[in-house]
Amino acid sequence: MSEASLSQSTTLETLVSSLDITPADSNQKEPILVDKVSGATLGKVVEWAEHHKDDVLLSDREKERQRQNSTPEKDVTFLRNLENME
Repeated sequence: MSEASLSQSTTLETLVSSLDITPADSNQKEPILVDKVSGATLGKVVEWAEHHKDDVLLSDREKERQRQNSTPEKDVTFLRNLENME
């Protein structure tokens, strides 16, 4: 997972930060186990984050405002595909 995409997931960013993993040594560390998350689900989270890695990070207020508006069609399709996986 790229450093740019990591910023799209606060949970994963916090986890990596708490383990003191830097980009320089990230390939030398053991895999990080995430309880109660399947590999397929985590893979989709990483895929989504990589797709959005160049997006401007929004403040909490901006995120809430955006949630109240429409969801981009590409994200709607992505989420529908997730539903079909289950």
